[in-house]
Order: sequence, then C-alpha cells, then structure tokens
Amino acid sequence: MPPKTADVRFTLFLRATPQRVWAALTEDRQLARWYTKATGHVLKKGGDWGFRDGKSTGRVLELKKNARLVHSQKDDPEYPTMKLEYTIEKWGKDSILRFRHSGFGGNAFILRCWKGIWPFMSCQLKTFVETGRPLREGSWA
Repeated sequence: MPPKTADVRFTLFLRATPQRVWAALTEDRQLARWYTKATGHVLKKGGDWGFRDGKSTGRVLELKKNARLVHSQKDDPEYPTMKLEYTIEKWGKDSILRFRHSGFGGNAFILRCWKGIWPFMSCQLKTFVETGRPLREGSWA
C-alpha cells in the first residue's frame, strides 16, 4: 500500500501562451478533444467540475485565470476524492505547466492506474496545445 501522500507529478514546457494552455484545460470543447467529455463545468471557485457524463464529479477549489486551477475529482463511489492541480507560468513567449494529481488515499490500484494514464495524457495535452490537434481525438470521450 503506497503512503496516503503518494501523487503523480509532471512538468511540461509548452510552445504556447498561458492563455492557450488555460483554454485547453478549462474549455469543455477543448477538453473533449485531448482528454475526455466535460459535463457541467462552472468555472468559478466552488463551481461544479464534471467529466464522462457525470460519472466523474468534483468542485473547483482554486482558480486564477491563466495561472492556476485546482479541482477535486471523484471517479467512482468506491474511490477517494482526488485533487488535480495545474499551475501555469509564463516562460518567455511560452509556458511551463506544473501538474500534481493527489488524494489517492493509499489506494495502490488507483495510483497505479493514474501513473499509467498521465504520461499519455500529458503528451495529448502538449501536442494539442502546440499543434491544435491531439495525438488521438477524444481518447476518453
């Protein structure tokens, strides 16, 4: 069993403005292209954050446009409520995205799943932000 503090982290250097990265992370239409179908996002602190036709739900915990997004996510009634943090920094004309996915509650299976998913999803995001096309359209839609 992993420690309750285990998490998934990565840093991406992106040839895109913070505004472009922000749009890919927060706009339902764009999320559907590189990640999965968003359902009912309310982009304000305390607002709903949902995916997969309501099968994955959460709340916006922190929000600073073009700079920081933190939301909770619960994928299944049996799973813990997780936390996803995206921090965007300007880097010349481009951006640095720092990501952290935590809150696995010591559940080794869920941690292993997300550790396997995020390398591909980070490539999806990078490719989509830089080219306008993901590696695979709507891979989880």
